[in-house]
Amino acid sequence: MKIFFCFLSSFFLFFSLPANAVQWIYGDSGYGDFPLATQFNRISWSTVGSIYQIGGLSSETYSTYNANTYGCSGPNNWCSVGVKFAQIGFSGGVIQFDSSGTLPIGTTSGNKCYITSATSIVGTSGGFGSDIHQYKEFRNTNFAINDTGWIAVDGACSNLTPSSPSISQLSIIVPEISGYIPMLVSGATLAPRESSLISGRDVSVIQRGFTSTANIKPISRIIACSEPTYSKTTCSTSHYVFFPNSIGPNVPDVSCDVSVPKEITISDVSTNDFIGKKGSDTIYAQCSLPATLSFQMSNNGIVKVGPFNVTTLIDNKSSPKITIPENGKNINISAEIKGNNKTVEAGSYEDTVVIVMTIS
Repeated sequence: MKIFFCFLSSFFLFFSLPANAVQWIYGDSGYGDFPLATQFNRISWSTVGSIYQIGGLSSETYSTYNANTYGCSGPNNWCSVGVKFAQIGFSGGVIQFDSSGTLPIGTTSGNKCYITSATSIVGTSGGFGSDIHQYKEFRNTNFAINDTGWIAVDGACSNLTPSSPSISQLSIIVPEISGYIPMLVSGATLAPRESSLISGRDVSVIQRGFTSTANIKPISRIIACSEPTYSKTTCSTSHYVFFPNSIGPNVPDVSCDVSVPKEITISDVSTNDFIGKKGSDTIYAQCSLPATLSFQMSNNGIVKVGPFNVTTLIDNKSSPKITIPENGKNINISAEIKGNNKTVEAGSYEDTVVIVMTIS
């Protein structure tokens, strides 16, 4: 008795230049809470540069869990996901206060107020903080302070507003920066979601990971301090402003080669001794990146082969999801006679099971 396999694959696509004299600071979380008190004065761009991706994705693939999934074997039933870093650059620009603002630009007293910019790069579908890292590391995300662009203005920050003559026409330089953003490249990406929270394994602090459908753009603030030095105790920030343009990262599609046996033979079957008789073989899968393959079989792998009722399983399941490492994996496929649907007579029997695979 033979069972033939028809295999179909449907692929779902997953969808530094150090800045000139910037000081990189950490936000208060892995997805970019800005670490200063906010004075909600609005700002705008007066000169804009460009945003761009530098090269392809990182060669390293990091292993973690997608905290927006459910139903897998990870912590909290999260599913495994592979992450690479995309290096994103921004050529800089100029920002200004909106002169209609009425709040003080800062909270400190003194004879001088020192003003500069703070900038990061963010996936706008995820939030308004920061998703950029100065280095390829899963710590709290970073912001870049223009450490050589301090502008000294007479008066205390607490006495100056956006409409003050010394502030209303002020142009604050946003310097050139680049850094790294986590990109989901395999596993449970929940397409068409643009972002998911990731945590565990290689990711020590919860982050946002993005797909190729995300909008990635810079976001800037104006900070005002009593000294020309960044400090949480002597500085405060304006409201944020997004850069007007964005990019969708270049995340290569995952491709997989899957070798499925053409047939499984169950032999040595007699007319009165057949229940539990079994045949098996191996599926071999290898992908260009770590990936999760989902298998489904026609009629859940249950097939009538002549007089026999046969159940086919992949990795001991009818519709498994299997994580495939970059070095490939062997996967068991088996067929077992569970019973008969009519009188068993001598003969040769065969039928077909259709297997559909997707990269999820």
